[in-house]
Amino acid sequence: RPTLAPRRISSPGPVNGSAGPTDPRASVSHSHPQSGVEAPNPSVKCVAQSALQTEFMRDTMTTTLIIPGLRSSGPGHWQAWFEEQIPGTVRVIQGDWDKADLTIWSARVRRDIHRNPGRHIVVAHSFGVLAAVHAAAREPDRISAALLVAPADPEKFESIRDLPRNPLPFPAVVVASSNDPWMTLWKAAEWADRWGADFVNLGEAG
Repeated sequence: RPTLAPRRISSPGPVNGSAGPTDPRASVSHSHPQSGVEAPNPSVKCVAQSALQTEFMRDTMTTTLIIPGLRSSGPGHWQAWFEEQIPGTVRVIQGDWDKADLTIWSARVRRDIHRNPGRHIVVAHSFGVLAAVHAAAREPDRISAALLVAPADPEKFESIRDLPRNPLPFPAVVVASSNDPWMTLWKAAEWADRWGADFVNLGEAG
């Protein structure tokens, strides 16, 4: 099965007080020299640049769907930077960015999948990850690959029963950090395993 990134990215050291793998700490974001949009911190940018080099992202027959989390993602967000790197991306717009309703958010994702012909690459963040996976499980033939960054904990939104627990039928990468307030590193790793996704630990990237 083709993949977007290595199965695990880690370096020796404890995470959350346990003797497990961790990554170097990520630094703050820096301005993009040409566009004025802030580039993501180096760790996130490294993962994103790796994804950009894959055959999936270079496929001109696919549409890249940007799926933000709660309160969307503004000019300083890594998703805005990602949009500038890939021409023709489509940002999924929610009716209410402050109300995390999985069914409604997933329907918006599926709407944009149907509005754009061909297959899609999903680039999702936080609660947008949950909406993306929920929608993708219902449109498996329209998804080529998924980059799922900092997924929100579905238990915090009473959405756990609605999410698929089996491997996704396309290559996927879950990216998480050891100090994300919305999902512990270990829960993110568990969901990655359930979805059959590669898992990247960014360390203390927030």
